[in-house]
Amino acid sequence: MGIVFNIVDYDTGIRYDFMAIDHSEYNQMAFNRRKKVTFLGVACSISTIADLFILKLKWYNISPSEKQMEDLKFLILDKSIDEAYLNYWIPKLNLNTHGLLG
Repeated sequence: MGIVFNIVDYDTGIRYDFMAIDHSEYNQMAFNRRKKVTFLGVACSISTIADLFILKLKWYNISPSEKQMEDLKFLILDKSIDEAYLNYWIPKLNLNTHGLLG
């Protein structure tokens, strides 16, 4: 999965997660799909909703937590999530969906 770390802005309580990816086929695809945005006047890149869902599902399969499951349930509600992409990568990555995808 690469290296994952976060930074917390204690003034706002917002936690920012950072991921240094490895060079797997999936991670390269996710990196290429990233969205460029401007946040607080700074240009940055963010994961697509589908890739964030897959990453959180990977983490949940390694170390289940109520927080990860809540995040997964919230993300799957987004109507813009790329279901075809999920249906391709989740089995390819051999991830258990824990009943989240019908």
